[in-house]
Amino acid sequence: MKLKDLVLWLCVAALLATEVFLFLAKSQKDAAIVQLHESQQKVAQLQSDLDKLKNSSVATLSAENARLRAENQGLTQKFSQLQNENNRLRGEPANNAAITDLARCRTTAAGAAAANAG
Repeated sequence: MKLKDLVLWLCVAALLATEVFLFLAKSQKDAAIVQLHESQQKVAQLQSDLDKLKNSSVATLSAENARLRAENQGLTQKFSQLQNENNRLRGEPANNAAITDLARCRTTAAGAAAANAG
């Protein structure tokens, strides 16, 4: 009978040890599930932040791109006007020489009139 009691107590001890191991495993599983949910929430928040940042960045870049296009168009028009003015001025060297000669003649005539008057 002593052997039966010993086997019975060994089975009870094994049952208690198994119960302790199961309890510890369940606790670890619950902790892992909680950590998983926290990580999933953090990932969702970070994904939301990333999407907001992308949208904000795209809007900012679009506005900057539109501003630069407008500035480029204005500068292109100004360049075209200056180029036309330059071409016009280059095409008038004879006219400029005639204006200079006319001015010299007037200056000479005014000087001669002043000398005759004096």
